[in-house]
Amino acid sequence: MSNIFIDKNTRKFSAINFIMTVTVTVHLIVFLLPSIGMYLVNYGGLSPKLVIFGGQVWRLVTYAFLHDPSALFHIIFNMLMLWMFGKEIEHFWGSRKFFVFYFFTAIFAGVFSLSMAASPLHVNIIGASGALMALLVIYAHYFPERQLLFFFIFPMKVKTAVIIYAVVSVLGTTNNYGNISHITHLGGMIAGFLWIKYGDKIDLGARNVAAFFQNNKTQRSDFAFQREKTKINNRAEEVSRILDKINLYGIQSLTPAERKILHEASVNSRNL
Repeated sequence: MSNIFIDKNTRKFSAINFIMTVTVTVHLIVFLLPSIGMYLVNYGGLSPKLVIFGGQVWRLVTYAFLHDPSALFHIIFNMLMLWMFGKEIEHFWGSRKFFVFYFFTAIFAGVFSLSMAASPLHVNIIGASGALMALLVIYAHYFPERQLLFFFIFPMKVKTAVIIYAVVSVLGTTNNYGNISHITHLGGMIAGFLWIKYGDKIDLGARNVAAFFQNNKTQRSDFAFQREKTKINNRAEEVSRILDKINLYGIQSLTPAERKILHEASVNSRNL
């Protein structure tokens, strides 16, 4: 089965393959079609003003799938982080739980950015870095002694890299240096620590919400089925009454409405 969303090793649907495919596809659209890309960035970026005062809450999700088309290294670095650290975590958790984690941390990092005064109302935040900082925290929780190449150059333990990123994020938030949303990075790292403590409860809550909507959908389907069944039974009784009337008084005794019911029943029986 050839499918870009299928993990070649497990032969199962992969949340990371899906997230990477959507993110890269959106980036190519933004890069290759500037007019459409500008619309996507303007309509999907995390604008504090439009979320807080405009109620455009979808931006808390969509911003994580957008990246600056002029900063190619940004999306390459983010997707490499997602692949390197996320694959093992997804295999450990499963794709459904990884989806919950990714969207929870992206949304939390976005909300954290909006809630802090360091995030001006006029900015438009884009990028998956908040969720990826959370992923790095999770990876360090499971594999603290593993080595990585910090910025692909300096070898160090994962737990050390988390500490450095945390310090940089705090300093960047307080000093607001560089064209980087340090506050979103910091929010993502806080989301990662919250997941370590409350992740199972968050995941259970997401499952309960999904089950609620699924049950409602099932109940609506059952109601529609029962209503249609009742309608069919009533029509069958009506047809039976009409046939009895024909036996007793002849077909000429039928009213136009009864003739219409009999005709419709005849058509429906031929279509079965």
